[in-house]
Amino acid sequence: MTDDDFHHVLRNQLTLIPASYRDRFADLVHRAIPRALEFGLGMRIFEEIYTDLCVEIINNCAGDEQVYRDVLTGSGHDR
Repeated sequence: MTDDDFHHVLRNQLTLIPASYRDRFADLVHRAIPRALEFGLGMRIFEEIYTDLCVEIINNCAGDEQVYRDVLTGSGHDR
């Protein structure tokens, strides 16, 4: 994948991320792109970052069950 490919996928992925987490996801992806290019990680980088984001959200949601459901089911999208 090229740098442009990563950015194209990121734009598409952002439509699937709840609005309140889009900026954080984009930041994590932007910081990971150089590593992904260097090591040829391809689409795998998006899986890793989304997992990291979900863990971060769960760790910060203070037991809010609706947030857990939103993260685990992908609901709460503001498209």
